[in-house]
Amino acid sequence: MSSDDASAQATRTDELVALARTLVGAALDAVPDGDVLTTLGRTLASEAPSSLRFERAADDLLERGEVIGEGGMGLVRAARQLSVGREVAVKSLRPEQQSAVAEAMLLREAWLTASLEHPNVVPVHDVVVDRDDGPLIVLKRVKGTSWSEVLGDGAKVKEKFGSDDLLAFNLDVLMQICRAAHFAHASGIVHRDIKPSNVMLGAYGEVYLLDWGIATRFDAPSATPAIAGTLAYMAPEMLERGGRLSPRTDVYLLGAVLHEIVTGRAPHHKDTRDAIIASILLSRPELPEDTPEEIARICARALARDPLDRYATADELRLELSHYLKNRHSMRLLEEALARLGDLTWILQTRSPDQVPKGRLFELFGQCRFGLQQALASWEHNERARRAQIDLLDHMIRHLLAIEDPGAAGALLAEHPEPAPELAAQVEEGLEAQRKKEEELERLRRDIDPGVGRNTRRAAMVAMGALWTCAPLLANVVDPTKAPLVINYVSPVVLLLIALGVWYYARDKLSQTAINRRFLVAMLVGFCAHMVHLLVVALADLPHKTELAMGMVSFGAILAILAHTAEKRLWPLVPVYWLGALVGAQDLSTSAYVLAGCNLLLTSYMFAIWSPRSERRS
Repeated sequence: MSSDDASAQATRTDELVALARTLVGAALDAVPDGDVLTTLGRTLASEAPSSLRFERAADDLLERGEVIGEGGMGLVRAARQLSVGREVAVKSLRPEQQSAVAEAMLLREAWLTASLEHPNVVPVHDVVVDRDDGPLIVLKRVKGTSWSEVLGDGAKVKEKFGSDDLLAFNLDVLMQICRAAHFAHASGIVHRDIKPSNVMLGAYGEVYLLDWGIATRFDAPSATPAIAGTLAYMAPEMLERGGRLSPRTDVYLLGAVLHEIVTGRAPHHKDTRDAIIASILLSRPELPEDTPEEIARICARALARDPLDRYATADELRLELSHYLKNRHSMRLLEEALARLGDLTWILQTRSPDQVPKGRLFELFGQCRFGLQQALASWEHNERARRAQIDLLDHMIRHLLAIEDPGAAGALLAEHPEPAPELAAQVEEGLEAQRKKEEELERLRRDIDPGVGRNTRRAAMVAMGALWTCAPLLANVVDPTKAPLVINYVSPVVLLLIALGVWYYARDKLSQTAINRRFLVAMLVGFCAHMVHLLVVALADLPHKTELAMGMVSFGAILAILAHTAEKRLWPLVPVYWLGALVGAQDLSTSAYVLAGCNLLLTSYMFAIWSPRSERRS
């Protein structure tokens, strides 16, 4: 080696040592004592540059291959680590970017990344200082796909990772990045450049958060990092030189990635730099209207302008995302039910109660209620579903009250989780009115029930029927000229008294229902009519048997009234009495027998139709 080369090497090594001394104080305090990288950092800061320079020559340790990745300042090559014979990746500076500061920053990235031993952070195997390329970071070789390549491509995700659900896949990746960020925050480090292009997806489900080159400590009082990061994702406090960074800064970046998952673009994706800066400072990203409400809420909170309004930790954000995925089925059911609720509400608000199409309304109600019940069964703490359930029941209960169906309203009120007091009072008033109406209907039903007092009515009918049958025959036997007083006055009064006695004896049963009262009145009217007939016949000095024929006309009329108002099965006997009147009028000598026969037929017929079996058939 010439003296000029030796002098150049010594100068370069002195620069590295000076920078290393600075970095040990500013960056390596986060690395635990005893760590290999701490030892390396202190070696760089020592007065033994020759050992660092020559004892770890890259060509003796690595067999480097093709470039597999490039960035603004560095590039990554595939390599083989000769000491253990494994494939690795080697990150170095691009030739045109090499400088003492750049080399120190690369070393710093190596030390910081190595201090984060986490499944979602690419392991650092070694740091080598090459004669020509300067510091080299030997990393685990990750064979996979950049997340940015598949973030919005469901077909590629299906092909490469076998997932049919693009949203669920992306959220799962984001949750793993949240874990890596949360681990880094526990070590006092913020990444500052979380974005899909800095995430690598392995072929076997591995997820790695890459590029910790601008990561910095946030818990050191003197930490005043320069402005760095990707503008399209940047948090407002990152625009301030020396701005106070915290874990909430990375939470914002995670929220920006969530925004890109939902919309397909970063939150500050604008055409001009000024528009980007304004978007960052305002931090009011807009989401599509069809964004699930829970996702929109999570995204808005993560992207809050004020750090204190964001999630306190990346893990808190991860738990929210996990909660959404776990209950996503419930949320999907809820969204479908809310669509039905919207249609139902529109119908009720745009039409009067009597014009609402019942079929469509109850179809929507059934679909909406079932959907909300299923959503709550899938996730019992789904508060939006519970509120929607309350709204649905409120709308339907008020509608049922408006159409005077308090029974159905009361049934829905029973399943209402939080009924309003005034609504419950309205339902109770409606139920009370319905109870009164039902009592009145029951009273009316009982009043016309032929079964009530049936036996008493039949007994009275048999007794009176016997009298009706025998009386005409008795009148036919007695000579009215010999006993006119008995025939014309005493016998009707006796019959009337017997009828009144029967009524008095059975008055409680016979007065309970309308049908019994009608028959009772009919009997009394019949006897009164009979007496009037007798008086008319006596006063007109007509043959006594004329009254018998005339009585059948009256009895037929009374039966017609009863058939119309109380017992329609009496209609067949109406013409029988009128025909008997005509027969009796043709031959007065037969009128008593005809009347007795009609009365016997009436008694037998009514006894039959008022039997329990006959009434059950009717």
